[in-house]
Amino acid sequence: MHYYHPHSFRHLVVSILSKTRLTEEEKKAISLNLGHEDVGTTFGAYGYGSMNDEDAVKIVQKLKELQNTNKDAKGLSEEQRALLRQILERE
Repeated sequence: MHYYHPHSFRHLVVSILSKTRLTEEEKKAISLNLGHEDVGTTFGAYGYGSMNDEDAVKIVQKLKELQNTNKDAKGLSEEQRALLRQILERE
């Protein structure tokens, strides 16, 4: 049987998971389960690999299209907006 380095497994798992929508909490849990304290180590080294500018632009365009199609989705409440305004005004 061919030998695979343990990092090959990590790379496979993270490369698959990085293509799904994950919350920051889920990313942190995955990172900790793979033995990394820093999420950036997990998803920077294993997840996204080398992404060229064209791919990055396409991803952002998809996000924008998704946002435009989900206009009916609930946004922030007035209370949440007021709280954000207060926080931003302090800085």
